[in-house]
Amino acid sequence: MKKIVTAMILLALLFACTKPEPEPQKPEIKGRLNALKNGEAWEAYAHGWKSIDAQKNDYYFSAKDEKTGLIHKFSVKNIPFAENLYEVKPKYDFSNQNDSLIFSTYYIVDYDLGLGDYRLLDRPGNIFHLTHVDSVTRHFSGTLDLEFIVIDKADDLGLPDTIRIKNGVFFGEVMR
Repeated sequence: MKKIVTAMILLALLFACTKPEPEPQKPEIKGRLNALKNGEAWEAYAHGWKSIDAQKNDYYFSAKDEKTGLIHKFSVKNIPFAENLYEVKPKYDFSNQNDSLIFSTYYIVDYDLGLGDYRLLDRPGNIFHLTHVDSVTRHFSGTLDLEFIVIDKADDLGLPDTIRIKNGVFFGEVMR
């Protein structure tokens, strides 16, 4: 009987001394975009990245569509890291990577499978406005309005022909 009591005490001490496992930490969100996409409220992750030209940055936005599970990604490239209102144009020739054209592209993917490819619609009003930049912390914020038209898409998925991102407000950090 003494052995059973001793074993129970040892087991109780063993379980009392183990620390509970910490809950997994969610990744820190470095940036966010809130906008109207085709008239509906939309939220996406946002971050910046140094472009080929060290004086400019590329800005990336992505979100998973909860209804379809597809990932929507777009970028705005060749933006100087300075507070200013920038007009964004469509890019037709991707062979010249060193040009200074400020352009944007939009993709819909299912992990690594491309399902929708969109180009910026050639119209006035496609803007990317950096309202705040901090060259020390590399944080940025601003607004945007962009409209894309389909180049190629998987027809059987019901993807839109046009994607309008309006009243976009974003913040983020340029990764090094």
